[in-house]
Amino acid sequence: LVFGFSCQQNVFSVCNELRAPSIGRVNTVIFTTVAMALAAYLSVAVSAMVTYGDKLRPDVLVLLVSYPDDSVWFLAARAVMSAVVLCAYPLQAHPSRKCA
Repeated sequence: LVFGFSCQQNVFSVCNELRAPSIGRVNTVIFTTVAMALAAYLSVAVSAMVTYGDKLRPDVLVLLVSYPDDSVWFLAARAVMSAVVLCAYPLQAHPSRKCA
């Protein structure tokens, strides 16, 4: 979710790392990564539908509020979400490492 609308800065570094960069190869890499992300998001969405069924809400935070604060699964989910957010900022800055 963090890179959903802001990963275009990585295209330049990916293009530079291709063996023989061409428009066709770049398009193949982009299509493959978008397809992999789509598969990952769909698997999570289908798993949520199978697990929660009619209880599923459009907002994940509303669903998480219903868990007790002392639930191990809830605390683990909060820790993982926090780790994702903390790791997102260095990954956003990584493509600009060679600009200085």
